[in-house]
Amino acid sequence: MPLLLPLLLHAAPVALAGAGARDQAAFAPGPAPQALRPGVRRCDYGDDACIDRLIAHPPLLTPARLPRGARIGRCLLEIDGKRLIDGKCGYMISKGGDFHIFGPHQVFDGIDYPEAGGMANMISTDWWADVFRRDGRWAGYSNSEDGIRAVHGQESRWGALRRKGACYLSDGGKRMPEGPIAQYVRVCLWKR
Repeated sequence: MPLLLPLLLHAAPVALAGAGARDQAAFAPGPAPQALRPGVRRCDYGDDACIDRLIAHPPLLTPARLPRGARIGRCLLEIDGKRLIDGKCGYMISKGGDFHIFGPHQVFDGIDYPEAGGMANMISTDWWADVFRRDGRWAGYSNSEDGIRAVHGQESRWGALRRKGACYLSDGGKRMPEGPIAQYVRVCLWKR
């Protein structure tokens, strides 16, 4: 996981599972809200009502709201037959082909709400997934196990992934070396 931690901190805003908006928005007092990019306004530090609204009604994905280095594409995230992302999405690709995808209702620290300063203060409002190389094989995880607002993914149930075109697939249903039965996973990214 050390390879992906920097990517997660900047690309996958997430929050503690079960934490309320007030817990997630424990930001230090700071400057007034500002538009970081034309037409984009973020919640202010400590503005619990704004954070609650952001979680309840996240904005749609637009180029103006993307984090630096992110693009809009088309994605599929399917786990055990359940489609979590299917269509328009955001993505980031790292050197070596590792990538991060997020659904069209994701929010971002420093864009939609103040810089989080750590994962405990980050907010997630949509599904996301990471696919990366580890020990010469493809692996990955998402927030599918713990829900949209989860802090981290559940890599242990995916097992090794194999590439097929624009998709990465697991051998779901097989017992993994660690013991549990692997989930059926399909993660696809089309740049457009």
